[in-house]
Amino acid sequence: MNDQTLVELAILTTQQQYGARSTYLTDTLYIPVGAVLRGHAQLTAKQREKLRFLFTDYEWMLAQKIAVLAASDPDVRNVAWRYQDAKLQIAKKWLTSPLLATSYSK
Repeated sequence: MNDQTLVELAILTTQQQYGARSTYLTDTLYIPVGAVLRGHAQLTAKQREKLRFLFTDYEWMLAQKIAVLAASDPDVRNVAWRYQDAKLQIAKKWLTSPLLATSYSK
């Protein structure tokens, strides 16, 4: 699995949860973000396990799919946009479902 992609998506998630200047990944999870993004380090199994808890189950599934896509196709760029777009498309599909029961207006 592509650690660079997972870290990029984790940065996006922590920025949304903790703010743009979050140091959560480096200070709390002890992940060398810069080194991983440059390709000079890989995540350990323990670090990858900790990353998993930043995401909901379906977000983690999407993150893994995007990471595999990025690893298998070197032309894939802007993984954060692909991840956000996939979440948006799933939400739109869910909201237009005729069996949806929610208090939010369609």
